[in-house]
Amino acid sequence: AGAGKLVHTIEEAHERPVHALTLNEASAFASHPAESHDLFLSAATDGCVSLWDLRTCARVSRFTGHLNRIHPLAPAFSPCLRFVAVGSEDRHAYLFDLRSGSGTYLEKLGGHSDVVTHVAFNPLHPQIATGCVDGRVRAFSDKQS
Repeated sequence: AGAGKLVHTIEEAHERPVHALTLNEASAFASHPAESHDLFLSAATDGCVSLWDLRTCARVSRFTGHLNRIHPLAPAFSPCLRFVAVGSEDRHAYLFDLRSGSGTYLEKLGGHSDVVTHVAFNPLHPQIATGCVDGRVRAFSDKQS
């Protein structure tokens, strides 16, 4: 019993329709306090990614600087829970540091020829993969090859 019961509604979470929700998923490669699994990201075509706490339904942080007016862009948590990444309509992916609390991007990943719609973190290595409207997938690393 209780399945399918509405628990919370976050009114006016974004100025435009929400198009992506990302939950913080457990990883076999990192351990986090149980409370960290109460965090999730939302994204909308208002150019904002929000970090929420399910326990309080409060916005913890807002991440801006990327361009998002038309395309659904899915944000991602890094396995270590230190970073958030999101694509952008300006042909870049943006990396944000959760610990800074500033909401401004830490790094801008270029080299794309069109809108970056998806980002994913490697669970073992400091790498990010990006998916682009041009049909290409690109990998970024902090190590030189």
